[in-house]
Amino acid sequence: MFGTAVHRVRRRGVGAEENMAVVAALFIAAELALILRAPLPSILPWSVVALVGAATVVSFTIIADTFRQSLPDRANGALNVLHFGWAFLAQYGRG
Repeated sequence: MFGTAVHRVRRRGVGAEENMAVVAALFIAAELALILRAPLPSILPWSVVALVGAATVVSFTIIADTFRQSLPDRANGALNVLHFGWAFLAQYGRG
């Protein structure tokens, strides 16, 4: 559903980078609301955090637009390795 929403907004002239920036800002706001214990029902910021988890698919679109036609597959593969590598390091670091 997130990819469909991005596609529809993109047809209106809003690029994938702008979509990702808005999603990142929403995520930061939700995290700050949780950290600072804002007087909100906790379901609201946690719902934003859950929805933002689907935003990583936009990074594949950004890569496909950035690299020439023969390289997006390799770049997406490298991005996957980066995602898994950082997830491993974060989990390993936490113990």
